[in-house]
Amino acid sequence: MSAEQIANATMKGRGRVSMREICVYGVRDGKIFREQFFYDLG
Repeated sequence: MSAEQIANATMKGRGRVSMREICVYGVRDGKIFREQFFYDLG
């Protein structure tokens, strides 16, 4: 299963940034057993 997440945040030393992230989950027996996150701070 995968999902897209978009967030705006203020980071020390970087200021305001917009983050777009793809979250990939491994699901077994209805439970998440693995997570991977891929992001670009663009």
